[in-house]
Amino acid sequence: MLTPPEAMDSFRAIIERGKNTSTYKMALALAIARMVEGNKRYVNKRELAGLFFEIYLDRLEVDMPQLSDPTKSTRVEQAIAGFKSGTLTKEQAISRIENEAFRDVLPRFHTVNGVQVPVKFYSYTSSGLSLTDAAFMVFQSPERDKLLQEIHRKWSLLEETFARSRLGE
Repeated sequence: MLTPPEAMDSFRAIIERGKNTSTYKMALALAIARMVEGNKRYVNKRELAGLFFEIYLDRLEVDMPQLSDPTKSTRVEQAIAGFKSGTLTKEQAISRIENEAFRDVLPRFHTVNGVQVPVKFYSYTSSGLSLTDAAFMVFQSPERDKLLQEIHRKWSLLEETFARSRLGE
């Protein structure tokens, strides 16, 4: 039987040691936290895209790169930029995220150094994402606030690393 410390250790491993070529993993972690906060076990892909839109809209208030490749930007960045410039409505931006942003992050979230972690925090299909009890265990624990701070710290570190890369450092 899964214990809260085992669930927390697995989630932290994903955040701290998972491969990060973009910040999508951090956004998905925050989306999972928001789902738990709202006591939602399932969101369709559109709702998940809406969560990503909200999370990135806030995050991109400060213009920092979200991708390791200095010549590109993520699909979510592109959708947010379109929304901010007025070339996309909010609904169009969310549609773009829904259709273009989840191809890699959903199947790879549970992977650390090429190995699947023993705890799964969600299952997904082409229509949506279903949280497991482990996700609720993590984000209803007394460690929740500390974990959220760790996610934000890791996200900031990734942005800084990507920015330095773009500057040639």
